[in-house]
Amino acid sequence: MLLKKIVHVDENQNSMHVKSWIHLKWRNAHLTWDPSKYENITKVSLPAALVWKPDLYIHDNVHTEWQKFPDMPLTISNEGITLWSPPADIGVLCEFDLSNYPFDIQTCYFTFGSLTHDRSKLDLELRDNVSVIDVSWYHESAEWELLATGASRHAEMFYCCENPFVDISFSLTIKRRQEVYRNVLIIPLAVVQALTLLVFWVPVNSKEKLTLAMLNLIALTVLNLDLSQMIPSLSGTHVPAIVKYYVFTFVMVAVSIASTVLVLNLHHCQNHQDVRHVPSWVKKVFLQGIGRICRMKAGPYSAQQRQRLSMDGQASDHTTSALPQRSYDASEMTSDEGVQEVLAYRLKEEAEREAMKEWAMLGIVIDRLLFLIYLFCFIIGWVTLFRK
Repeated sequence: MLLKKIVHVDENQNSMHVKSWIHLKWRNAHLTWDPSKYENITKVSLPAALVWKPDLYIHDNVHTEWQKFPDMPLTISNEGITLWSPPADIGVLCEFDLSNYPFDIQTCYFTFGSLTHDRSKLDLELRDNVSVIDVSWYHESAEWELLATGASRHAEMFYCCENPFVDISFSLTIKRRQEVYRNVLIIPLAVVQALTLLVFWVPVNSKEKLTLAMLNLIALTVLNLDLSQMIPSLSGTHVPAIVKYYVFTFVMVAVSIASTVLVLNLHHCQNHQDVRHVPSWVKKVFLQGIGRICRMKAGPYSAQQRQRLSMDGQASDHTTSALPQRSYDASEMTSDEGVQEVLAYRLKEEAEREAMKEWAMLGIVIDRLLFLIYLFCFIIGWVTLFRK
């Protein structure tokens, strides 16, 4: 078999279409002559329709018009050696595995054999015992790279017959060229992931933080539309790894939007009427534990100062709740009462300010923690994708 070109690989129909030449040689004892009696003619060319030919069929053929080879002229020698090299436009069914799309490697088999003659009447052998396909005239495909070829002979028994049937099988191993898919699918996905990581570094008081997260989701949705148009239709369990990774990235971007909303809510807690201090266990886990891992400073106040301000804030709450609600008028209060009330108000205000700083610091720590988690997940995802 001489391969000329891989015309088309249809993953949706699980078929491969190639153009080739099939070189056949056999001896016909009924077509011999003495050259001396026929002007020393040793070879003749005759129409294939006038000469016996082996009834070879292409197994798993998807083109009904090419169930047999076309009737091209053949050459016969005076010893009965017949040479026939018909062109073959072959399309066969293949079993494709798209799990590693677009980094997949596929193998397709082209099997030729007789449907009516067993080995006792028609025995097939590889020419010169070759085990590969002739690719000397092969034209490179724009989408597929030819990795390897093979040829083998098989003899299979059937319950209907005493002798086995012989067939010759040629294999093509091809690899999908990745340049287009790398530029259209891989690099844009990496850019979206980089922008998702950048969301966690945008200052929490910036209005563009949530906008950037939403734009990432919109960009990924557009990429998903491109992916759905380029990828073959899926069947069974052969879901490409790139599809799984796109779904994984989509979920991660959606979660980043939710975390951005949470962080913004923590930062703008000063708009609430009643600002409370961060719970002690949250402060211990996030501000003191994870904050140190992320190299975040706890804030301008020491632990003793934060404890004192918290106690002062609680004392000021009791003080201000016991005091009558009125405006600060020096003519209506004694000097001692005025100083005490102003001091209590100042202490409460300082405690609330410290509480707001703690909540804002908590939001920043969550941002840094999510950045590390996302970075780790994206790296593991890319390593897993390329290893497959």
